[in-house]
Amino acid sequence: MLDALRDTGWINTFVVANYYADDNNCSSDGRTPMVNVDIGDYGSHDVHYSSGHVSENGVIVGHSTDARIRHLAYHWAWMVYERYTKDLHPIKAVGHSMGGLIIRYAIHKVQAGDPAFPPRLVVEDVVTLGTPHIGTDWANACAITHEQCRDLRPDSDFLNYLDDNAQNPQGDGGTEWTAIGSEDDETVPGDSATHMTAIEELRYDTDPAIGHGDYMHLKLGSHLLDYDARAEIWHYGKKCTQFTTTFWPVTVTHLALGNLVDDNC
Repeated sequence: MLDALRDTGWINTFVVANYYADDNNCSSDGRTPMVNVDIGDYGSHDVHYSSGHVSENGVIVGHSTDARIRHLAYHWAWMVYERYTKDLHPIKAVGHSMGGLIIRYAIHKVQAGDPAFPPRLVVEDVVTLGTPHIGTDWANACAITHEQCRDLRPDSDFLNYLDDNAQNPQGDGGTEWTAIGSEDDETVPGDSATHMTAIEELRYDTDPAIGHGDYMHLKLGSHLLDYDARAEIWHYGKKCTQFTTTFWPVTVTHLALGNLVDDNC
């Protein structure tokens, strides 16, 4: 996604927040300035749902898929605070799949004044891509062995908590949310990916065939300024139309981060 966003005209440096040990799944072809940050380097490993640690020679070097989403959100919040907020630098965030839940929970707990979290966060915009806001059935199979999967199951305590308490969490100065999903996402249903109160909720039809791994890049033969993807769009929960044409996800992400919502209502 980094290079695709760069091609839309995005000029800022990308910071990739890694939360697994040896995490290096996000890459660039070299055209895009990027910084990899291990969120486990911020905050404490001993508080707030601490679990799923990976150690080498007795030293914690990262997290596994047994780390609770709450704990990863705790580390993410402290990373943002230490690197940006305390020096008065606002950020914009993009979360794919579970990453969107990490950001959502982190901002909510800071807003709620949880003493384990930093005192404030300044996050101007957040885009979630294929995030299971009300869960995914895919998680049922791995919930037997992995803590994260238990959190991601439909009707889990974690997701019910978010649904009841964090429909539209706000950082200092306000946070504008955009939730993007697809009816062709084989992992996270479109209604789950858009189930939160956001400035824009956009759900692609099956026509563009956008699967779970397609949000972050363009499919072969597609272009950044193509305006031919069919989608349903809501603004603050109000449905605009049954289906309309719009840009592909990576371009919509750029528009949302730049506060240029594709207002086709």
